[in-house]
Amino acid sequence: MVIDSIKKKKVIIAFLGILLLIYTVPCFFLNTPYFIDGVNTLSLDFFMQGYDWKNYLQADGYYYKYGLALIYLPIFFVIHNPSILYKTLLIVNGILSLSVPYFSLKICRKYFHMDMKISLAISGVIGILPFFVLNIKHTWAEVLLIILPWILLYLIMNIYDNIQTGNEKAFRKNIFLSSLFSAYAYMAHSRGIVILLTTIIVIGYIIISEKKYLKEFIFFLLVILGFCYLDLKINGWIRENIFPIGEFSQNSSIGSVFNKEMIGIIFSINGLKTIIRIFCGWIYNISVSSFGLVILGLIEIIFTMFSILKKRKVENKQYFIVITFIELFFIGAFILGALFFLKDIMYYYAEVNLRRSDKLLYGRYIEPSAMMLSFLGIYVLLNKLNKYKRKISIILFGLVTLFFCYDIAERLNNVSTWTHNLVTINGFADLTEMGRGFVTVENYSAPLITIGVISLAIFSMLIIFRNKLKYNTICGIYIIIFLCIGFRGITNVLIPEDKYYMESTHPLSSLFEQIDGLPAEYKVIYLEDELIRCAYQFQFPDFYVVTQRDQNRYTIENMFIVSETSLDTLTLYLEEYYEITDCNTTSSWKIYVKGKQLNELLNQKGISTQKVTVK
Repeated sequence: MVIDSIKKKKVIIAFLGILLLIYTVPCFFLNTPYFIDGVNTLSLDFFMQGYDWKNYLQADGYYYKYGLALIYLPIFFVIHNPSILYKTLLIVNGILSLSVPYFSLKICRKYFHMDMKISLAISGVIGILPFFVLNIKHTWAEVLLIILPWILLYLIMNIYDNIQTGNEKAFRKNIFLSSLFSAYAYMAHSRGIVILLTTIIVIGYIIISEKKYLKEFIFFLLVILGFCYLDLKINGWIRENIFPIGEFSQNSSIGSVFNKEMIGIIFSINGLKTIIRIFCGWIYNISVSSFGLVILGLIEIIFTMFSILKKRKVENKQYFIVITFIELFFIGAFILGALFFLKDIMYYYAEVNLRRSDKLLYGRYIEPSAMMLSFLGIYVLLNKLNKYKRKISIILFGLVTLFFCYDIAERLNNVSTWTHNLVTINGFADLTEMGRGFVTVENYSAPLITIGVISLAIFSMLIIFRNKLKYNTICGIYIIIFLCIGFRGITNVLIPEDKYYMESTHPLSSLFEQIDGLPAEYKVIYLEDELIRCAYQFQFPDFYVVTQRDQNRYTIENMFIVSETSLDTLTLYLEEYYEITDCNTTSSWKIYVKGKQLNELLNQKGISTQKVTVK
């Protein structure tokens, strides 16, 4: 017995070790965050290092809260090289992310009573889902929004088990940990409120239905209220000291979408029509990238709830708790995400604001819950598939695909998009030469339709021939497909984009290596292309990075200017400009200097410049 236990532990360690390699090896090829979600999340860490980003955040200050920044903070005191720092943060993401396959394995073994081999196969599929593996390659709060629900679901299952066995000590421990992790989800991101409310509702249901531990549940709620009050105070301090409110500064909070105007839009004909379009587009994304597992998970929820309503009783309460948690998590995540984007997408369809076509297929807000739907889907595929679920899942996936082809696909062409937001489904589009990330793809619909049809076809074959296939064959097919999607996403999108932004910073990095002791008043960088702003702020954290968003750009007397074109196109007042002529780089980006004093200082330090006449 002891020998078997040791063997199982070794197998689990080896399993997690392989996954850790998959999670972390790509990190060594990435050097910088390049969009605000990945940079602004780190503003607290840089502030604690003594860097003042108020000017930068005032112009581009979406606030993403601080939960992940607290985990990262110790690393900032040890590592100061930006590229090495970023790699390390991503490796931390990978280590934290092991909790997903670990807790999915524990749930399979302990509460679904499954064999170790099948449990490992299911956890392997979940552990390399494309929208999981690729999401953790950024320093954004998505990492915690994906991880924490798995910890909470396991704790909730423990709570129910503790009630059944009468283990009061374990119950109190688990319910306290549930209050801690659920509140922390809200501290990680405002969208974590969905995880918090889902946890409260499910635990509340368990307590009320079992008619036990009501006092402990009240204590659980009080602890959450205490953490929420603490969160309010921390937010206030951060907003006061780090995130100033400016003309372009925004707080991506829940309150920004719940107002009278939004309520009127939601219940209008156009609003309801747009919500349906959002649902179909987002479901298409996560269904295609999961190769039907999300669809099967949704079907299982519908079947389970219908069966309970029909029989008017819950036959398997443990399974019902899992279903309820996943269902509420998904519904809440979709509603909140749809409200955030409702006006943008409504205007997009009205052709009033044709930009960010990725929002039509934006899976990111529901991908944490899609992880759990996929878990439910693979479990059903291996254990609970019947002829009705077979037919309905294929039909539903087909209808979603048809809707995409008919209503959405053509609207994606020739419109600006963030390619990393569709990284799990744009593998058939060659984006390696579009490293800028925010690009216009001429025929974007074709590759997205292609992957959808392939996904539907493979899913249908697995469903139809399920009885002839062993569980390891099915899981093996999914694992191979997901590894291919992940590899393609990293090599087709993430690495090319990282390379583009690092190349843009290389001329200045090369220059600053030749300069020692640059006074603080000269640590200003003006960028012609504001898209590279985030990468610059991360790579040069002690500089003030300026773009056309900054209203004070005209009054700054001395600063560096980075541009791919001549100065004639810049929206700056005519001053004395100089081009640095001996910058040791082959990059197409040029470095100019505004200000006589800064130019003289550079000349004294041995940097050659020549005066530039602006036409």
